[in-house]
Amino acid sequence: MKSLGPLLARLATFAACALSGLASPALAEDGRVRITNMVPFDVAVCHPNATATGFAPHPQLIKNAVTALQPHLLECLTPASTRGPAEQTEVALSLALDASGALWKAAGPNLLPPGAACIEATLGKRLPLVPLPVGEAPIALTTTVTHDATVHPTLVAGVNEPSDWVAAARGALPQWCECYAPFASTRPPVVSADVQLATGPAKVTLSASLSPEAMSLGQCLLPHLQSVPVQPSKNQFRFALRLVHLHSADGARAPDLVPETAFAQDDLVRNQRFAASQRQLIERTLSAREYDGLVTIYQKTKKADLVPTLDAKCKALVEADGRWLDAARTLLEQETRMEKTVTDLAAKDPSWQAAADAMVAARQVTAEEVGRAESTRESDRKACPKLSYK
Repeated sequence: MKSLGPLLARLATFAACALSGLASPALAEDGRVRITNMVPFDVAVCHPNATATGFAPHPQLIKNAVTALQPHLLECLTPASTRGPAEQTEVALSLALDASGALWKAAGPNLLPPGAACIEATLGKRLPLVPLPVGEAPIALTTTVTHDATVHPTLVAGVNEPSDWVAAARGALPQWCECYAPFASTRPPVVSADVQLATGPAKVTLSASLSPEAMSLGQCLLPHLQSVPVQPSKNQFRFALRLVHLHSADGARAPDLVPETAFAQDDLVRNQRFAASQRQLIERTLSAREYDGLVTIYQKTKKADLVPTLDAKCKALVEADGRWLDAARTLLEQETRMEKTVTDLAAKDPSWQAAADAMVAARQVTAEEVGRAESTRESDRKACPKLSYK
């Protein structure tokens, strides 16, 4: 599949306003202060939506799994304690896999030890690669993940006392995953609350207007929020807290979100579907290599006992074609919807036009991919032994 890296980056940039621009005023004894750090939380972080289980430890498949783990890895770099002062944190990931097991290493000039430790632990947990058989050639691979503070959710320390409290609360959400257990594949509602910071524990009061589902989630989160430490201050603060939730695995429309945030939600889903389409293409390619290798052996030997295996391998190849086609179609469906959304946004705000153009281009690339997958499957069907496809 043709790389969509530049297009993905451009689209993510325009989705960034929904991920980093949430702020609200707070009332303080000495006037009003601006509250920052109310960035959305991708609840997919609480659910193991990507693992390396179920396929051979092929380098391209492992790299693809790392792509699918973007929500988890970027969450590692959301807290201020994980990054240095630079806006962009490019992390070099390396994997050494042999008979003793898998060893991940994360390094980068703007990466702080807590960030490296989180990324390495996340990869070890989410990609449970089994040791290779003794004597098999080790696998060594490198890849990168980049956190851009102008694009991705970013918590900033030292803004003011209430903003720092919000940063601590938002940064702790991945530790409270038990509250998000009912949301394995669906996006949780927004939870709104009134927060008062003075001496002693924070006083957090859930909004009375919350839906039953949001209230249930809020009640689970409430004791955690109240346990977030309050920095000593001569002032008292009161402000509205909004916990906005996104979910990379939920492709449903989000009418409760403002259009910009809904676009960010759609973009998270699109990134997962892009990774899924890539994975199916990689698996199709590996299946084709296996089949072609067997065909070469048969052509040299003409052994009749290879025919049933040839038949089975060709059938498996066509099935892999179908999975690739289905994944590409699913991605195309998502991008078609997003193209309509961002075109409407651009009609109201010209600053979205570049994103609209990028979305049109991305959709065209995927449409071409669907066409290739369709023709490839048909070609493979015709090439397979008639025993399977009459």
